[in-house]
Amino acid sequence: MTTTAARTAFVSPFWDFLAIGGISLLHYLLFRYFMPTVTAMDAGLENLLGVSISGAWVAAYLVWAVNHPHFSATSARLYRSRSLMMQFPVTALGIPVLVTVFALLAMAYPTIVAPWFTKLFMYWSSYHFSAQTLGVSVLYARRNGLTLTPLARRALAIFIFSTYLAPTLRAESYAEPSNYYGIILPLLGLPPFLWDVFQWILALSAVASVLLIARCAKTTHQRVSVLIFVPAVTQFVWFIPGGAIEGFREFVPAYHSLQYLFIAWIMQLREKQVERNLAPSRRYVRLETLRWLAVNVAGGVFLFYLLPTGAQQLGFAAEPFQTWGIVIAAVQIHHFFVDGVIWKLKNPAVGQPLMTDLDELQGAPR
Repeated sequence: MTTTAARTAFVSPFWDFLAIGGISLLHYLLFRYFMPTVTAMDAGLENLLGVSISGAWVAAYLVWAVNHPHFSATSARLYRSRSLMMQFPVTALGIPVLVTVFALLAMAYPTIVAPWFTKLFMYWSSYHFSAQTLGVSVLYARRNGLTLTPLARRALAIFIFSTYLAPTLRAESYAEPSNYYGIILPLLGLPPFLWDVFQWILALSAVASVLLIARCAKTTHQRVSVLIFVPAVTQFVWFIPGGAIEGFREFVPAYHSLQYLFIAWIMQLREKQVERNLAPSRRYVRLETLRWLAVNVAGGVFLFYLLPTGAQQLGFAAEPFQTWGIVIAAVQIHHFFVDGVIWKLKNPAVGQPLMTDLDELQGAPR
């Protein structure tokens, strides 16, 4: 008989915890209390590996193994078949054209359109982080047998989205504008007191979330899995206390991508197994995992190297470095659109496959 812990987790409570945020929490604690500077990390890596290496170098190369494949996984999921594309024709066919048009306008008008195009990307990126965090938390609640009430879900959403709004609005009160691939981003000039307001919102919504989710569990006579709260706590650490720690914040996109890939991996295994009517087996899981990873690493190279390089060679903008940044922003905006339609948990084609676990996919005895 399957245990509650096994039903709650895709692999196991321990490995799920690490994948959906636990590794980043351990990283934060290490840097916060034991290795507070990036210099210390660099020295630690050098002593461990015997070569001169930096944390920034690790983060830069990690994007090709984790960050970029997570964008490819979204595109591969949508464009893998004509029937799936026709379920979302506007997103699959219309949105790429729209994004391309605005990207070309940004390249043509680097001081007028480009700053607002890239600023949209920056804001939407944090929103996308938050939407994924909320979705993963709700997913684990369902796997735990909990149906969150609208009030409980709203409280959790307020906490999660406030973790990104608070530092974002605080940054808009700075005197100096930020720079993205040589593009100067405009500031909104917001008052600094908004940061104080959102600190209160964070605290109140955090308490409300815990109490309301506990109430849902009591009503349904279920135990509350800690995995429900891990994504929200993780994002709080990413954006609030961890955002100021050099040597940690550079890894946040990779941790977000790992969280995504972990869920997408299980979904891929289940969907392919059903489509091909394959029997559960360890061999199937191993081979499909390797194939899927290889496809998405290659896809990441195409999206984040070949596309920007091609745009540079065609000379769409006067400044090649800006062209690279605009193409990368366009790729990610497309990703945000696609993610918004293909991961609706209310859709049985999405929600049901995500109730499986690795033991079921491998045919392991329970």
